[in-house]
Amino acid sequence: KFDMSEYRKVMERQKNEQAALESTETKAPEMTPEEHERAGDDEAQRRNFPLAGLHYTKALNADPARKTVRLKLAQLMLQQGMFDAAVTQFQDLLTREPKSPAAHQGIGQAYLHQGKLREAETALNQAITLDPSSWVSHNLLGLVYDQQQRYSDAIIAYKSALAIRPREPNVLNNLGLAYALSGDHETAIHFFEQAVRAGSNSPKVHNNLGVAYVHRKRYVDALESFKKVMDEP
Repeated sequence: KFDMSEYRKVMERQKNEQAALESTETKAPEMTPEEHERAGDDEAQRRNFPLAGLHYTKALNADPARKTVRLKLAQLMLQQGMFDAAVTQFQDLLTREPKSPAAHQGIGQAYLHQGKLREAETALNQAITLDPSSWVSHNLLGLVYDQQQRYSDAIIAYKSALAIRPREPNVLNNLGLAYALSGDHETAIHFFEQAVRAGSNSPKVHNNLGVAYVHRKRYVDALESFKKVMDEP
């Protein structure tokens, strides 16, 4: 269960840390861009995203051409749900590195979250053209096609992702769901079961598997699957 009070405490602590960092700037020597980047990496590892973002921003203010830092900042914003800000950073990176597959992928992912499906499809196809080996881009493109109810295209995209990363539980689940949404529950079961065998304990996988079992009238199997994510009543 999500604990809002605990979340507020964490955010307040991060705000205080950020304020403390800013208040000490006049007392301590200014850090170099390299030092800010390393500090940002450390804070990102600690999941202290506001402070990590502050360090990355300071590194870029001192040296705007640091492409790796801009990518990290954009991905940090994407991770926090700051989609417009993330797109701005990714687009800025593309002005400096037009053939960056990571930037196109990031833009596509941000647009997907915003429901801008046509723009997301364009960006992700560009990312795949630049780096066909990115299973993440193929998987994200499959999610775009699912949202557009283009399940045949989604299945092709997920299979492309699996060709690169065969035992990725999230992709196996997504492929199963695409089959289920297209009405092929037997094949959906096959891929949901593969996701479980690949080590997934995700409630959504067990729930999807249970629903697929119900469609095939395998009620005992469905109950066992549902019991893995909720109590028996």
